[in-house]
Amino acid sequence: MTPVWMRISGWARVCGTTAAALLVIGVIGPREVGGDAGVSTRAIREALERPGPLRIAGRSLDRPVLTRFYRPREFAPAWGPVDGGPERASRLLQALTAAEAHGLEPAQYHAEAIRARGAGAAAGWSVETELLLTDAFVRYATDLRSGRRPPGFAEADWGIPAQPFDAVSALTRGLREPTTWTTLLASLPPPTPDYGRLVDALPRYRAIAAQGDWPLVHAGTPLRPGDDDARVAVLRTRLAAEDERVAPGLETRYDGQLEDGVRRFQSRHGLPADGIVGRATVRSLNVSAADRAQQITLNLERWRWLPRDFGRHYVVVNVADAMLHVVLDGQTVLASRVVVGDVRHATPVVRTRMDAIILNPRWSVPTSIAVAEILPRIRENARYLAENHMVILERRESDPFGLKIDWATIPSDPFPFRLQQEPGPDNPLGRIKFDIPNRFDVYIHDTPSRSLFMRPVRTASHGCIRVERADDLALHVLTDGTGRWTKRRLEEAIASPGSPRIALARPLPVYILYWTAFVDPDGAVQFRDDVYGRDRRLADLLASRVGSAGLTAPAPVGGCPPPEQKAAR
Repeated sequence: MTPVWMRISGWARVCGTTAAALLVIGVIGPREVGGDAGVSTRAIREALERPGPLRIAGRSLDRPVLTRFYRPREFAPAWGPVDGGPERASRLLQALTAAEAHGLEPAQYHAEAIRARGAGAAAGWSVETELLLTDAFVRYATDLRSGRRPPGFAEADWGIPAQPFDAVSALTRGLREPTTWTTLLASLPPPTPDYGRLVDALPRYRAIAAQGDWPLVHAGTPLRPGDDDARVAVLRTRLAAEDERVAPGLETRYDGQLEDGVRRFQSRHGLPADGIVGRATVRSLNVSAADRAQQITLNLERWRWLPRDFGRHYVVVNVADAMLHVVLDGQTVLASRVVVGDVRHATPVVRTRMDAIILNPRWSVPTSIAVAEILPRIRENARYLAENHMVILERRESDPFGLKIDWATIPSDPFPFRLQQEPGPDNPLGRIKFDIPNRFDVYIHDTPSRSLFMRPVRTASHGCIRVERADDLALHVLTDGTGRWTKRRLEEAIASPGSPRIALARPLPVYILYWTAFVDPDGAVQFRDDVYGRDRRLADLLASRVGSAGLTAPAPVGGCPPPEQKAAR
């Protein structure tokens, strides 16, 4: 079946351009590759070995990459009028023209320059067209297959390695058998339905932006069901632009149908679905369609940075949505609200594996937290450690709580002690810790601070992920289809003394990701606030394509939770 994102008119029709029309020689500048040499191997070789920048039709081409492709084939053309070359060229130009469907710019892949070479009477193939097409394929295939992250990019809170892809090798393989060409082009985008649904959503927001955008809803006193207000008519029109179940009109009374539409909108934007159009709802309503379209394109880009196959059974956390899902064979089998890092301690993007759970975990307090948050409290209250069941490790005296220490004399740098909080009802890790080894030293865990899960904004940790349904998650990963663990057995194990580490029979892949735009299985486009500013930094990166200077973000604090949890407002 043809992927859903390829069912776009641009793939089937490219402004009347035909394969024959692609065989036309264009006019070039005096310092560019000439078009009068034909497509002999000699002409291609001379063009690639000529000193200085390689430019065609004002476009810079990647000479080393082109040389790496042509040299093993003894500089034989790949797109000439034999062996299916024109057909391949035509299909490639169609793909380049439709690149905007994926949030890419056709101009980056010489689409117009290639099309211009088919604007006049067919006069034979040219070396310039040959090289343009090859360079275009390599650029386009690389960007669509593995993303536009430049070499050397390293963001402080991005922990997933770049996905390797060699476009030159892919092109070489694709040329061996003409029937594989369409398959090769179709294989470039991420194969997941999540990506395809975002691609399908993008044209609608672009069209709304092109038509002048939706109206702005003016701030004021909150609109409530039953109100009669001139802003209600504007609200109807605004909602109707995205929600076909809301009928536009001039009616100014806030009726039940409009309330349902407001609640749907709030749910799609991670807001409390109370039907009250307050400040937060107005702010989301007034984000432009163009900005929403860009939000979609940024998340399409993130998809291209990820592995193409997550596996059949995995855990995925969307930090921007503060939700955890366990997925089995494409279906969510467990969903849970989570608390993630605050803006100063951003939860990182991570690909790892859950290999064990620890019951009644002890919390080894990171030195940074011990110094910044605990030491001042001990100086104010000598019994702070004892009252919070914290002990000093590696202490020879029989004083685990440090009651005999003059804390006013203890330096903060270097801090001479290691602190550990014992299991108990006030331990910030709760009753269960899920081990997910990673270089950031963040993990998933239970928490005694249950009220935080009721908040619409759940950015309140030091980078670790607090999971509401910790017991259910533990039971799911321990059972692993065997039925050997039951809820009763889990409760008995937690009630027993000690902190046992239980290795999982099958380690479970874990993906901690950041989606500010996604489409749910019901087809509703969901948007979330860019809580860490990652959309902005990614947009800057894609605009510059020069590296990661100025794009780094705060790193999470390893060892996670602070001794007191405070909700971000």
